[in-house]
Parts: sequence; structure tokens; C-alpha cells
Amino acid sequence: MLRRLYNWIAIKDDVAPSALDSKKSPTAKRKLGNSGEDHALALLKKRGDKFVARNWSCKSGELDLVTWAGETLVFTEVRTRSGTEFGTPAESVTPWKQERIRRAAHGFLVRHCKDGRLPCCRYDVVWIVSNKNGEIVDSGIIEGAFV
Repeated sequence: MLRRLYNWIAIKDDVAPSALDSKKSPTAKRKLGNSGEDHALALLKKRGDKFVARNWSCKSGELDLVTWAGETLVFTEVRTRSGTEFGTPAESVTPWKQERIRRAAHGFLVRHCKDGRLPCCRYDVVWIVSNKNGEIVDSGIIEGAFV
């Protein structure tokens, strides 16, 4: 019962329910993802974006990062890989994943744009390649990666 209440509060306050699971230690994959998101946020801020949300989720999916780039609301998918043996990080944003991001972005807009005025929006992808030690060796931003 208490867990259900925590989940309800987390969803109500736009906090990912997984953030409440502080007892679980993050997996190596999750650590890689977290460091990738940290790096991506630094890249976006360096570009001049203003932070709005991180790991915002709803029933339709999750948004890694939401920022303002001038007058444009940017939904950014962060893809981090520890090598390119199985393709580049950007190639992993499949049409199925793009649709999940679109649906989550729609949920974000419904929740936050109650006055009916929708801002200009864009979908970006930040791709990051790290080495086996977790150090970032290459990264970049693809603006307007999909529509």
C-alpha cells in the first residue's frame, strides 16, 4: 500500500518512480546511462539550452531530457554506448523508439500546456560513445533528428 502511495506521489510530481528505489544499486548499464545523461545535459547547457526536466515519464514512455532552446521546446533522447561494434548510438533510435518519444512528448505537452498554446517543438538525439572504462571518447548532438 505504501509503495502504491509513493508511486502516485512520484507520478503526480513528475518524478520517475524508479528514483524512489534508492535501495537498489544501479546496474553498470544504468550507471553508463546516468553518466551519458549528465554529459548530454552539460552539452545542451553549453549550447545555451535551459533545463526543464530529466527522466520525465508517463504511461506512454519516458523523456530523457526536456530543454528550451530559445523559443523551441526540445525533447532530447540520450543514447550512450560503450563502443560501436553493434552500431552507433544514434542508429539505436529506431522508428519504434521515436514513436514512444513522440507519445511521451504529447503527454508532457498535455500536462504542461493547459492553456492550449503549444510551443514550437523539436526532437534531438545526443549520442555518446565511451570506452570500456566509462570515459567519454566521442559525442554529438543531432538537432531535429526525427519528426
